Amino acid sequence: ATASFSDVGQSKVDVLKDCLAGMAPACEVIAINQMFKGTDAEKLLLPKGTRTPDYIIDCIDDTNTKLELLLFCVRRGLRVIASLSAGGKCDPTRLHLGTLADAVKDPLAAKMRWRMKKENVNPDDIPVRDF
Repeated sequence: ATASFSDVGQSKVDVLKDCLAGMAPACEVIAINQMFKGTDAEKLLLPKGTRTPDYIIDCIDDTNTKLELLLFCVRRGLRVIASLSAGGKCDPTRLHLGTLADAVKDPLAAKMRWRMKKENVNPDDIPVRDF
């Protein structure tokens, strides 16, 4: 959780970029504040003339859109970390990094596991952050 009262009215993309810059100044963060569409994935995430991103951080709330992004990343071998439901959960000591298969008691994780299995993607192949 990176949000604070001073972040109200700012884009979550910019807030996360600033937070990461404060924690890891040597890390280059390219924040793209744009609605993700699977049809634009190649152009958005792998633009010609640029290097492959080290990681893609997924903070998408919509199940279908999240699925499109995760499938794109898995199928192209891109490293992605997906965030799951965080509603009302703000104790950073309970933050857990694991895989989609590990995430329990999370309705979004359950839905994503079901959808991934239908796409023949192993939920163990999707790193996630959850509480």
